[in-house]
Amino acid sequence: MTPLGVSCAGAALLLVLNLFVRFERGGRTDLTLQVVLGTIVVDAALNPAGFSTPTGLFRLQVGPYSVFLAEVVVGLALAARLATRRPAARWSADMLWWVAFFLWMLDAAALGILAGHPANLVLFESKALVYIGGSFALAAGGRLHGEGLWHLIRWAAPVAGLLIVLDQTGVRVTADLPLVSLRSFGQMGADAATIFGALGLVGLLLAGPQRRRPLDAVAALVLLAAPLVCQQRAALIGWAISIAVAAGLTALRRRRWRPPARRAGVALVALGLGAVLVVPLSARLARDPATAVPLAGQIRQSFVRPAKQQSWQSRRNQWAVAPAVVAEHPWVGSGLGTTYWHFELAQNQLIETDVTHNLLLDLLMRTGVIGLSLFLLALSLSLRNGLTVLWRSPDDVLAALCTGLVAVAAGLLAKGMVESVLEKYRIAVLLGLSLGALRSAAGFMPVRRPAAGQAAPTR
Repeated sequence: MTPLGVSCAGAALLLVLNLFVRFERGGRTDLTLQVVLGTIVVDAALNPAGFSTPTGLFRLQVGPYSVFLAEVVVGLALAARLATRRPAARWSADMLWWVAFFLWMLDAAALGILAGHPANLVLFESKALVYIGGSFALAAGGRLHGEGLWHLIRWAAPVAGLLIVLDQTGVRVTADLPLVSLRSFGQMGADAATIFGALGLVGLLLAGPQRRRPLDAVAALVLLAAPLVCQQRAALIGWAISIAVAAGLTALRRRRWRPPARRAGVALVALGLGAVLVVPLSARLARDPATAVPLAGQIRQSFVRPAKQQSWQSRRNQWAVAPAVVAEHPWVGSGLGTTYWHFELAQNQLIETDVTHNLLLDLLMRTGVIGLSLFLLALSLSLRNGLTVLWRSPDDVLAALCTGLVAVAAGLLAKGMVESVLEKYRIAVLLGLSLGALRSAAGFMPVRRPAAGQAAPTR
């Protein structure tokens, strides 16, 4: 970067830090979380290529290392939080186990350096501490309000709608703007589809209890439909799992939504489905009955076209080789930066890689059985927070929010079974925010007061 660019970047960082400090001092932690979420939404919409993002506002080049805007924003938000608020006097069990896991990750980083693994690769994989750990700490120490999410949903929906139209029409925009270089803008990237789908699902679940306007439900449905146009299997699998989990948890909710709210929710969902599915289906039936089902051919091609089949076989090759690497140091792992060789079918040659496209194998290879156990224990406690609110909270809005967050986390974890998500900075930040928001919701859960004449429960 030029000296002028460094000066401008430094001034911008100070302004953002000052903004976060004002949010924290004013008790508006929800605004901090909205800025972080908004950052990954805009980043994913403008840069579908992910790590191939051109150097500029969203990707800073510091020597041989790349620094992405999302990790800078998370770091600044954490700095503002620590500068203005005291750490919690009491930590919950899930927070303690997450700290234990992140400390073990640091130990794995040191192990990787001592083992002679490439330093840049160790640093790259260590960023998961910022992506997941930093985002978890931000959300756990703040509060994600449903109303604040709707501000984000309302402006994200037109962006998602525009991308859907551009993607389906094949329009791509390439431009070199100040601080932002667009490459293939108009393509619905996998990260954008996943983030849009998560926002849409949470919004749709909140629409009923909050008695939102019909247009709000339509906006949520537009976001929810984004993964359908993304030709990536992992995004579609995560999307399907999220919807299935949300439907199951909603059905199992002991305390049903009040009848007026339930009727309003059903009406909003029916209206949105009619606008998104019935109208296009009728139009296609009139023109060509053979292609009447929207996006069916495109979704099928995401799984069966030759390039996808080769990619799937390459993943199977990785999963066949990775257990042998795990067996070398099964308990403590081989450290961050561990690489191995596998046969890449698309290139018809052996290649060296550091990922397995499976979250569990990645953790086993890098942190061993101990690290994976810490991760699963901390994860189970975080998900339990959401289920506790779902079963016990008298607040229907809070219960709907937790239903959505648990479903989003489940979808991201399902995506992680066929893709390495620890290094996907936008997806990892979304996962950390979701798990941290579940911790926060459990802490703010209202307690049912005993009825008149009924003794209060003893502890």
